[in-house]
Order: sequence, then C-alpha cells, then structure tokens
Amino acid sequence: MKYMRVCGCIVCVMSCTAFAQWVPQTITLQPGWNAVFLEVHPEPNNCDVMFSGLPVESVWAWNRAFRPQQFVRDPGELGAAPPEWLVYYPSNHVHAVLRNLHTLNGGTPYLIKLADGSGPVAWTVTGTPRVRPAAWYPDTFNLVGMYVSDENPPTIQEYFAPSPAHAGQPVYTLNSAGQWEQITAIHTTRVQR
Repeated sequence: MKYMRVCGCIVCVMSCTAFAQWVPQTITLQPGWNAVFLEVHPEPNNCDVMFSGLPVESVWAWNRAFRPQQFVRDPGELGAAPPEWLVYYPSNHVHAVLRNLHTLNGGTPYLIKLADGSGPVAWTVTGTPRVRPAAWYPDTFNLVGMYVSDENPPTIQEYFAPSPAHAGQPVYTLNSAGQWEQITAIHTTRVQR
C-alpha cells in the first residue's frame, strides 16, 4: 500500500511537470504593423520587459469586455487608446502616460507596430502553452488568433468549412502599412496564426 502511494505521488509530480513545460515561440516582426498571436503565456509577461530593446512603437489588444468594435479601417489613426482597445507604449513614447496594457497573455492576439525603417526582428517569447477557444461576435470586428501548424496549415476555406456562421463572410489581413486587405482567394490562401 505504501508503494502505491509513493508511485501515485511520483506520477502526480511528473504529470504536473509535463503540463508546465516551457516552450519558445519565435515571431518575426516586420517594420510597420504586425498581427501576432501568442500561443504561450509568457514569463515574465510584463510589457516593459517583453519589449525591452525592440523598436516597438505600440502594442494593441482588443478589449472585447468593453463593447464590440465595428471595424478598424486604419490602425494608423489609432492615437490615444479608445476604450475598446488596450494599448502599450514604451516609457519614452509621448503617449506613455496613456497606456493601459501592462501584461501580455497567452492565447491572445495583438497588433504590434514596429518602428518604420527598423528592419525585421525575431522576437522570442518563452512560456507555457495556452489554449483558449475563439469567441466570435457576429456583425462586428473580431481579432482572433488561429492555432495552426506551421508545416501544413489549412486554407482559409478548409479552416472555416465546419462553421456555417462563417460561410460567405469576408476575411481580411493586416499589411505592414496598417491597411486591411480583403483576402479573396480563400480556397488557396493558407491560414497563419
């Protein structure tokens, strides 16, 4: 009986250790706007620490708890944070006093603006994997990350095929200039995080 308790404790400790494995996620940030999705919950998750040494101008997270955003046509027009957005500015930014995004969370999409002319930056985030189900809001802006494989991601059409609610809905991508572009070739365009 004592042997079974010891084995049970060892199995419990091993499973807890396996559950909390640290993994890196590397994201290549381009100058201008980047739509990114964190699949890991970073540690530390403090924005000042996470973006230290990177040419980040601002980071935006949709605050769906406030109210649905209808559509953001030009992220370049985002100045001080509207109430439906959480925003991080580096401490030396003119709007730093207005920041209300202080930590990053796994399973969350972000819009990150890198300084123009800075060149691509490989940003590695280390943390524990975080899976959150996507919450879709009809007839409004949805900023959602996609859990997909880098090796063989599905097409947009394949990804949304099981969901009748998404049939015929337009899909957009954010280019580095901050302009939303509609993706019309959904049967050949592959989903990215």
